[in-house]
Amino acid sequence: MFPKINRYRKILSTLAKYGFADIVSRIEGHYSIKIPLTSSSTAQNTYTRIRLVLEKLGPTFVKLGQMLSLRTDLIPAELAKELSLLQDNVEPVPFDEIKKQIQDSLKSDLSEIFSYISPKPLATGSLAQVHEGHLKKEDITIAIKVQRPNIEHIIKTDLKIAEDLAYLIQSKIDFLRVYNLPEIIIELKKMILDELDFKKEVRNINIARYNFQDDDIFYLPKVFKEYCSEKIITMEKIEGTCLKDSISLMTKKTRKKTAHNLLNILLKQIFEHGFFHADPHPGNIFILDKKICLLDWGMVGRITPSTRFKLIKLAEGIVKKDIDEIIDVIMFLCYPTDNVDIFSLSIEIQDLIDEYYSLPLKDIHLGKMLTEITNILRKHDLKIRPEIAVLSKSIMTSEGSGRILYPEIDVISETKPYIKKLTLKKFSPEYIYTQIKKSLYNFYILNKIIPPKINKILDKISQNKLSIGFEHKNLDNLQKTLDRITNRLVLGLLTASLIIGSSMIITTKIPPLLFGYPALGLIGYIFSAFLGGWIILDIIRKKKF
Repeated sequence: MFPKINRYRKILSTLAKYGFADIVSRIEGHYSIKIPLTSSSTAQNTYTRIRLVLEKLGPTFVKLGQMLSLRTDLIPAELAKELSLLQDNVEPVPFDEIKKQIQDSLKSDLSEIFSYISPKPLATGSLAQVHEGHLKKEDITIAIKVQRPNIEHIIKTDLKIAEDLAYLIQSKIDFLRVYNLPEIIIELKKMILDELDFKKEVRNINIARYNFQDDDIFYLPKVFKEYCSEKIITMEKIEGTCLKDSISLMTKKTRKKTAHNLLNILLKQIFEHGFFHADPHPGNIFILDKKICLLDWGMVGRITPSTRFKLIKLAEGIVKKDIDEIIDVIMFLCYPTDNVDIFSLSIEIQDLIDEYYSLPLKDIHLGKMLTEITNILRKHDLKIRPEIAVLSKSIMTSEGSGRILYPEIDVISETKPYIKKLTLKKFSPEYIYTQIKKSLYNFYILNKIIPPKINKILDKISQNKLSIGFEHKNLDNLQKTLDRITNRLVLGLLTASLIIGSSMIITTKIPPLLFGYPALGLIGYIFSAFLGGWIILDIIRKKKF
C-alpha cells in the first residue's frame, strides 16, 4: 500500500511542478495526500508541459503518451504532435539482469544457444532494450529484444493508478470531461498490455514478411521463433542506417525514389493487405542499400476489405466534390450516433474540400487534410473507429517521413494507382462472383430458417395459443414520480384537514387551555404548520414548481 501511496504522491507532485496545481488541488484530498503547490512552472505551453509530465513519470506514462499520439480522434492534433516527440530517456538495465531475463525466458543454457551476447545495448526503450548476439547453430548475427525485468508489474500498477485518476478527474473537473479520460485509458491499456506480449509482435512481423515475400523494395528481418517468448524476440540483425542518418548520404534523385518507395510500402499494406505498421516514424525506418526496413511491429492496424472499398468511395467523393458520398462514408467510419447535425457537418466538409480543391496535387498535404477532417468530426461529437484513427495517423506519419526525404512529393498521385486497382477489383468477375455466392448462401440460410418459423407461428394462431410477451423498460422513474405526487397530495390533504379541525376546536374553548386557547387546537396548528413548511421546502429544494 505504501509504495502505491508514494507513487500517487509522485504523480500529483509532478503535475503540480509542471503547472497543473489547479487539477491537483481538486483531487489530492481524495487520497489524503498533501502536495506543496508553490513550485508550479507555466513557462511552456500546456501541451509541452503535458509531454514533460509524462516523460518525468517514466515508462508507463511515456508509452501512454506515445500511443495517445496515434489517436488524433481523441485529442487535439497539436497535442498529438507534441506527444509524438516523447523520448524514453531510460537508463539501460545492467547486463546481468538482462542475461537472467533471457535465461529465464528461453529456459536454456545461453552458452548452448549463443556464441556471445554483447553487454552494451544497441538501443534502449521504455519496455525493452536490444543487444547484439550471435547464434551458434544458425551462425548468424542477431539482435535480441529483451523486455526490461519487472516492467510488466510496474506498468500494470501504473495503469491501475492512471485509471483511478482518470475516473476521479472525470468526476471532479468539468472542463476535462469532454475528453472522457477513463475511456481513453481503457483503450490505451489494452494496447500497452498487447505490446508487452512479444509473441504478438513476432506474429505481426511474420504476417508482414509473408505479405511482402515477393517484394524487392521492402525488407523485414527473419525472426527465429524457437528463441522467442513473451519477453524475448530474437531476430536477424539489420545492417542498415536510420532514415535520418541516411539523408545526408543520398543524392536528390535517390531521396525522391526512396520517398516514393516508402509511401508505396505503406499504401500497399493498407489497400492490398489491410495490415499495416501503426507508427512508421523516421526512428523505425532503416535504409539497407536500396531496400527499406520497418522495425518495431508491436503496434499494427487492420482494416477489412469493405472498409478499404469505403475509403476508395471517400477518395472518389473528394475528387468529384460529392458531399453526400463523403458524409455517407464518414458516418460508416464513425460510431453510430443520433445527435449529429448533418446539414452543419456537410457545410463544414464542403468548405474544407473547396479550400483544397484549387491547390495543385503536389501542394496537398494529406496529413493536414486528415487532421482537419478529424477536428471537424470531433467538433460534431463523432467518434472515429479506432482502426480508422490508427490508419489516419499512420498515413500522416508516413507522409511526414516521406517529406523529410523529398518535401515536394505528391502524395495524392502516389495513391491513385491503388485506388484504381481496388476500383477495378470491385468490378472484376472474381469479386462479383464472390459477392453473388455470398448473397445466394445468405438467401439459402434465410430460406431454411424463415419458413419453419412462419409455420410455427401459423400453427399457434390456428390453435389459439399465440401469446405476445410484453416487457416495460425505463418506467421506474415514472413510478417514483407518481409515488411522490401521491405522497405529497396525501400530506397536503392531511395538512388542510388539521388546519380546519384545529380552527373548529379553537372556537369551542374546550380545556385544557394554553394562553387562553384550547391546547389541542394549538397543537394541531403547530403540526399542520410543520407539515406545510416541509412540503414547501421539498418543492423548492427539488425545483418542482
